Amino acid sequence: MKKIPKKLTDSVFANWLFVKLNSWSKISPTYVGSWVSSSYSTSEKKRNYHATVVHYGKSNYTSPKSVQYFQCNYWFGK
Repeated sequence: MKKIPKKLTDSVFANWLFVKLNSWSKISPTYVGSWVSSSYSTSEKKRNYHATVVHYGKSNYTSPKSVQYFQCNYWFGK
């Protein structure tokens, strides 16, 4: 790289850096749906709450990309 003019090497590096940093902007958007559901266990006398988060690939909320489901809280009955 010593024989390449410094001005040229700087612009090549700047272009490479710009392309690398700009590639983040090409990430396609995702659309998120979320809801909380509950169920009651009569044997345990408690209500369980579950959160669901779904990431979709299309704006019409089709083509789920990922689904996350977890228990978020519960209360015990009297």
